Amino acid sequence: MDADRNVNNAVYLADFHQSRLEHVARRGVWCPRGYQDDNLFALAEHTCRYLAPSSYGDVLSIWTAAHAVGRTASSWSIEFGVRAAVH
Repeated sequence: MDADRNVNNAVYLADFHQSRLEHVARRGVWCPRGYQDDNLFALAEHTCRYLAPSSYGDVLSIWTAAHAVGRTASSWSIEFGVRAAVH
């Protein structure tokens, strides 16, 4: 969190990581050491467009969608979206 009580940008990436693990778990991907294994996927690149800040205490909803799955399934693109959760 910064001086204006906005969430640090790196926190979004940690949230995306957790969302990605939950996404593959829901689709039945078997992970021998569990879904918390940081070596499950190698992240080659990420980009993020910050459209609005979130503040400490905000409840956010993150959605995840897989795109452009490679022919061998060893490469794929994943998209995330973040919105304020509806109370």
